[in-house]
Amino acid sequence: MSPDSYQRILLGIFSIANMTAGITLSVIPSNTVEENQRVTLQCELDPDPPPPIVVFFASSDSSLCELEPNNGLCENTPNPCRTAYHSSCPSTTRYSIQVNVFRNWTGMSVNCQTFYDKSNSIVIFVKVSVTKVILTPTPITVVDGQQMNLTCATSYSNPAANITWIKSSEDITDQSTQTIDSSGGLVRTVSSLLSTVVKEDNGKEVFCRASNTQDKSVSTTVHILNIMYTPEVSSNLSSPYKVREGETVTLVCTVTDANPNTGITWKWIKTNNPNNVLHNGPNYTVSNIKKGSSGSYSCTANNIVGASEVATVYVDVLYKPSIEEKAVMIANEAERVVLTRQISSNPLSNGSWFDGSELLVSETTVNTTNFIIEKARCTDTKNFTLVFSNTPEWTVTSLVELIVKCKFTI
Repeated sequence: MSPDSYQRILLGIFSIANMTAGITLSVIPSNTVEENQRVTLQCELDPDPPPPIVVFFASSDSSLCELEPNNGLCENTPNPCRTAYHSSCPSTTRYSIQVNVFRNWTGMSVNCQTFYDKSNSIVIFVKVSVTKVILTPTPITVVDGQQMNLTCATSYSNPAANITWIKSSEDITDQSTQTIDSSGGLVRTVSSLLSTVVKEDNGKEVFCRASNTQDKSVSTTVHILNIMYTPEVSSNLSSPYKVREGETVTLVCTVTDANPNTGITWKWIKTNNPNNVLHNGPNYTVSNIKKGSSGSYSCTANNIVGASEVATVYVDVLYKPSIEEKAVMIANEAERVVLTRQISSNPLSNGSWFDGSELLVSETTVNTTNFIIEKARCTDTKNFTLVFSNTPEWTVTSLVELIVKCKFTI
């Protein structure tokens, strides 16, 4: 029988103005419950409640059960109350049912009532564990120095879950922000991570973990960071690299690291002429190298991210001495004469002036040599010999002719 039917009957028999009794609802063990947990709704009436005694259990949106006591049993009770809810009527003042609490009960209000009074209302709080958390986007590919923008979103739960970000055992949660949205009484946590990455992060693991209870958490799949960066290059030669004129030298530009390490292109230039590309490739070979080829050579390597830093090697071309050729020097008798020659060599040369086999003067590591005659004489008309060397096997000689115009005497 519904509460409305009973009320219509009783209104015709007696007034209920002075016949109300107290009524209290309890939820055992607590109104905060786990999802699918069974709880007991217990209704306590004050002693000597006025008849007829019928107790109704109700939620915010529906009626659950109606119970009538009879010598410690529930009579005239619908079957679902007895079987599904295990109803109990041990006395005229205590009534209870057992219910399984589902997630849609969260926020629901329950109460019990008689024809004369209504109990306190109790709000059910259902703890729904977070069951999964998803990280997007994947795979994670970011350029060195840029920010990775990742999102982790939980399943709907109650209460809201906290999300923790981990990068190779390092907690980076402080680089994230969290928002919460709700649906059907449950909430979902969404965490956005903005974190600047460097090439050293390449290959590191990243994942997020979510929890809304102390002893349970769920994690995403662990993802490996793919940090793309420009190539790193080095040269195979020590700098300066010494090579003899006429030899062949091969400059090698080695990519020691890059991501990606495919599709790489190279460029060789001479530093003093950067707009002239000498070679596109890792190895630059110069055959029969000339002394004018000395200088700094630089290589760069490119991948889809960009160009590497420059690797530079200074090529030092060694060559034997070359003595400047000049016309015969003509001087007047008694004049001061300075015989000068430019010496081109690498390294600088050591040399001497000879008059026949007589050593006149020696000089070391010079590129200009001088022999001075303070007062020329007629007998100084001759060929002087220059001998210069910068290695034992590189020795050159040259004749320097002097003509002294003599005064005729009678």
